[in-house]
Parts: sequence; C-alpha cells; structure tokens
Amino acid sequence: MIAKDAATATPAETGSSLTERGVARIGLGTWPIGGRAYGEVDEATAIDTMVAALDAGVRLFDVADIYGEGRSELLLGQATAGRDDVVVIGKAGYLDEAGARQDFRPSYLRDALSASLERMGRSQIDTLLLHSPPQDILDSSKVRAGMEALVEKGLVKRVGVSLRHIETRPQQRCRGAVAP
Repeated sequence: MIAKDAATATPAETGSSLTERGVARIGLGTWPIGGRAYGEVDEATAIDTMVAALDAGVRLFDVADIYGEGRSELLLGQATAGRDDVVVIGKAGYLDEAGARQDFRPSYLRDALSASLERMGRSQIDTLLLHSPPQDILDSSKVRAGMEALVEKGLVKRVGVSLRHIETRPQQRCRGAVAP
C-alpha cells in the first residue's frame, strides 16, 4: 500500500509503529562512530558506546553504507549480534562520505542494501531511506518500484526518504514511508 500522506497514515499503512514495538523515541546515529568526518573512533570505544546505548534502553540505530565505508554497519553488527530487539534504519544512495556522488538506480540500491545486511549480519532491516535524493529521483516511478521490490523481497520492512533540505518534498510516498 502506498501511504498518500505519511503524517496521517495509520500503523497498518506504514507497518507497526516503532513506539508500539517498545522502541524509545531516541536512537543512536552511527556516523560519528563509523565515519571519519568527526575524527577516528577506535573499534573498542565504538562498540562500547553502542553497548552502553543498548544498556540504557536505546534500540534504534541509524546507519548508512557510506559511514566509514561500511565500518559503522560492521561495528553495529558486532555490538548487536544475537539481539532481536534492535531497530535499524539504513540509508543508501551516496557513494562516499563527502556526498559529492550519488546513485539511486534500483540495482545499486539492492546491491548496497545486500552489502549492508551482510556487514551487519542481518537478513533484514526495519527501514531503508533514500539518502538525500534530488527531486528528480523523488519523482521517479522506477526508483519507487525498486524500493518496493526490496520490501517485497523481505530485505526491508519499510522504505522512505531522508531529506537534506525541507524544500525537497516527495510527491508520492513509498509503502511504509515516514514523512520528513
């Protein structure tokens, strides 16, 4: 089902809500832990940080395949191994941390998600977001269909968009999308 307005969509339209599943409204973003933009973080400190977050009740983790070229995903996989109470929101579309190059072809998104799942040791993530796509991508039925195919294959429960600029507005929503 395509949610026409994610702000008014019901949990049935978007999949079970995260708060209904007991996920706190606060999560941990992993760019500083896995990426290089904020300086290097050693592996032990990164994993200890994620474990401390889990101990404090955090169950929601934000990752992207470009954060440290997959390093944040590898570390998250290590920190959460064997746990089934973790919610992962991933992003794909950027080709490097600098953000200068993007690729939103359905084949790239599928391959990026598959590689992310492998790094995290998971068969599925909860949400996959297009990582700051330009308007023409938001308007592309081919990209929407590619994202929907990832849901249908069971690789992700829901899909959506992470927008860099509020002026960029999706005209249509993918199934289970969360409004910016």
